[in-house]
Amino acid sequence: MATDTYKESLKQAKSDLAKAISELGEAEAKTERATKQIAELRQTVTVLSRLCGEPEYVEEDALGLTDVIRLAYRSAVGGPDLTLQDVKDRIDSMGYAGRWGNLLASVHTVTKRLVARNDVEAAGNVNGKETYRWVGKSGSPAPDEARVKFKLAAKRLEQRGIRAL
Repeated sequence: MATDTYKESLKQAKSDLAKAISELGEAEAKTERATKQIAELRQTVTVLSRLCGEPEYVEEDALGLTDVIRLAYRSAVGGPDLTLQDVKDRIDSMGYAGRWGNLLASVHTVTKRLVARNDVEAAGNVNGKETYRWVGKSGSPAPDEARVKFKLAAKRLEQRGIRAL
């Protein structure tokens, strides 16, 4: 009797394995198609941006990195000015860590852009490190945390092949 149960379990496990392998193959094919589509769309966006006289398209913006960094600065309004490491730490503490490669380098790059847009200003120097504060003069609203979380969740779903509303 126990042997029959094991045989049935083995049969089910083999079936599940075959199904998982098939799903993996489909996912890999879908990833390959999406990767090709992304490369083509990047080229299209770059060319059309130039033709339309639009500023350079920054992909991080589409992924929400700039919004998350704006949120980190905005959340410190009324508190101490932030070093780039402080911004990175705030992003980590808000639960957005691990999404971007070298986050500190990205914070540095985006902060320079935010300074140029008058969203953030240099506020001085603490222990040899430049500090910044949110001023939000560019007209770009600082996002609220719920909107940022929604954008990130929608992007994660999209990466899994699920369209968000």
